[in-house]
Amino acid sequence: MPEILCSADGKPEEVATYRLRLECLPGKNSNHNAPVCTCRSFSIQSDFSAPIAIPSLEGWNYVFTLTESGLDEKGQIFGIDHSVFDSLRDAQGEFLAPDKAYMVYNTFIDFHSLCNALGEKTIEGKEI
Repeated sequence: MPEILCSADGKPEEVATYRLRLECLPGKNSNHNAPVCTCRSFSIQSDFSAPIAIPSLEGWNYVFTLTESGLDEKGQIFGIDHSVFDSLRDAQGEFLAPDKAYMVYNTFIDFHSLCNALGEKTIEGKEI
């Protein structure tokens, strides 16, 4: 998912690409067999530099929860714990800036928004 950062006059300053490899398998849990999603890899590539991995996300998993409001019983969107993204470090040990960490979190949200919230049948039996 590309992100284009622009200056105040609207000219592009940086293009960043967020790459998520996510595995979602049917779960056997109390949440009606909700999928268990496991991050297999996540990397960020800015401009033309080499991608930098976010190793702490590799193997991290969560139970995907799709509710009418989008929030689970803890108030988390799609069951994704936001605190996981508070202190992310890249493969070089550097902390991600808050705006980058938010974009990493938002990549998971966007994935489920497009693939699940908009792409699956709703309670009314319709999808986009």
